[in-house]
Amino acid sequence: WDLRTGDQWHRGSLYERLGYARDTVAAGAAHQTWWRARVHPDDLPLMEANLPAFADGTLGDVRREYRFRRADGGWATLADHARVLRDADGRPARAVGILFDVSDRVAVAERLLESDARLGTIAEHAPIGIVLNGTDGGVLYMNPRCAEIAGRAVDALLGMVWPSVIHPEDRDALLAEYAQVVQGAQPHLRREYRVVRPDGTVRW
Repeated sequence: WDLRTGDQWHRGSLYERLGYARDTVAAGAAHQTWWRARVHPDDLPLMEANLPAFADGTLGDVRREYRFRRADGGWATLADHARVLRDADGRPARAVGILFDVSDRVAVAERLLESDARLGTIAEHAPIGIVLNGTDGGVLYMNPRCAEIAGRAVDALLGMVWPSVIHPEDRDALLAEYAQVVQGAQPHLRREYRVVRPDGTVRW
């Protein structure tokens, strides 16, 4: 990108990946208008927010991701990494950058989020107690059934150190085995133990 004239150039391979024939792509100063017209409307403000600072050299480099319309009407996600080059007098002269089509990576991330959402729904309605602890034993997640067994609200248990609800006679053995799992000495923890509810009742 020539920052003095506004002329822009991109490698033809990018256009081909996006489905555009090279001779259909606007050249020179008109290229920026052609490009902007194909950026997703929701992403355009973010993409353009730092352009003035980038063009005048205030912002030395920029990294951003946005959706770009393919020739077939679908959307690709592009990762744009660009840097300003200065002339001998230190004035911004050109910008060079690399564009990556990261659509596959984004699609995988979206599928993982969907999978996590499904697993979360299953956990929330599971008839068994499910708890996720940090390495220090602090509760990171607990489903309603597990909270019901412990006789407490889910919100009250989040952040609590789970061993504090375990029956004193079972606590040491459980913690020793838990430490083995955290250290990688054994693959999982499988043990029956008692929890003490706030009213003093005990549940297995």
